[in-house]
Amino acid sequence: MSEHSSHDPVEIQDACYCYDEDDMQAVDGVNLNVQKGTFVAVLGHNGSGKSTLAKLINALYLPTRGRVLVCGLDTSAQEQVWNVRRHAGMVFQNPDNQIVANVVREDVAFGLENLGVPHDEMLPRIDAALKAVRMTDFASFAPHMLSGGQKQRVAVAGVLAMEPEVMVLDEATAMLDPSGREEVLSTVRKLNRRQGMTVIWITHFMEEAAVADRVVVLDQGRVALDGPPAQVFSKVKQLQALGLDVPPMAELASRLRAGGVNLGEGILTVEDMVKELKKTLCPSKSST
Repeated sequence: MSEHSSHDPVEIQDACYCYDEDDMQAVDGVNLNVQKGTFVAVLGHNGSGKSTLAKLINALYLPTRGRVLVCGLDTSAQEQVWNVRRHAGMVFQNPDNQIVANVVREDVAFGLENLGVPHDEMLPRIDAALKAVRMTDFASFAPHMLSGGQKQRVAVAGVLAMEPEVMVLDEATAMLDPSGREEVLSTVRKLNRRQGMTVIWITHFMEEAAVADRVVVLDQGRVALDGPPAQVFSKVKQLQALGLDVPPMAELASRLRAGGVNLGEGILTVEDMVKELKKTLCPSKSST
């Protein structure tokens, strides 16, 4: 991608999208740049524009106004659509939307075949992707024999194998049990940390968003909040007014502050809370 190296992987410039001329904008004047190697969580209540934004990045939708650039490629340029999707791999909420083959291993291979990856290189990438999502034992199964959660792991593996520069996951853990969710999240975080893959993680699970580098909150198609998790989750009342939960420790910290306890910002976990309470309640110990 050296020819696009001067660009951020995702640049959204005053983008709008409307499903119907008479409807309100599903995405309404969004400006958003995502820097290389960052893990960005996108939150918002149902109908806030999260999924529409994901589809704009993957060129499944084209903006009705403004521009969306992926690795410097304009998604509106018809001849660049395939290139855009090579750079930005997408995992949907419903795995049935992207499972195409009759055998799990072949499904994971599908994207690699389309990219023209040599057969010898494909095999280790397929194996690594299946291992990452704990589906190695199901490599020879028919996808329709799998549970919804297992199908989703196959869909994630198919994108992982392609090693795109940007991975967009549209509520990709919604159909998984807690251990499956954790497995997929930790897998994607490893790709982000070790390989510098840029991740846009759309979710309604606050604990997933809390591990991101940056949290973007959408409301009625617009960016309502944007910043590091500690900063965004400290705005408890604003998040609740937007119909969102907040991490329990962030809410407890907010209540304690309202009750007169002098706590620092950025409390997201039990460990954070213990640390801050020690500072506040035992100042002499924490300073020694």
